[in-house]
Amino acid sequence: MMKKKQAEPIGSLILQMLRKEGLEAPLQQHRLLAAWADVAGVMGRYTSRLSIRNQVLTMHVSSSACRQELLMHKAELIAELNRRAGGPVIVDIVFF
Repeated sequence: MMKKKQAEPIGSLILQMLRKEGLEAPLQQHRLLAAWADVAGVMGRYTSRLSIRNQVLTMHVSSSACRQELLMHKAELIAELNRRAGGPVIVDIVFF
């Protein structure tokens, strides 16, 4: 007689597959970049060329006043972006 396995939620099975295939981090990075405009609000309009490398989000900021405002809120931005991405994706943001 075969034993029945416990049913697992489909979400956890997909997450296991993503981890196994090494796709979890790229998915989280995509979520983080997609959330940037919403998290940054009006300031997001002044940013471009967003990229993530070695857990550092870099972006160009076209206004020095906006760059200063973003710098003042850097810790909050990092926390909110990581929350929306579903895990610790970035540890720093560099504005240039």
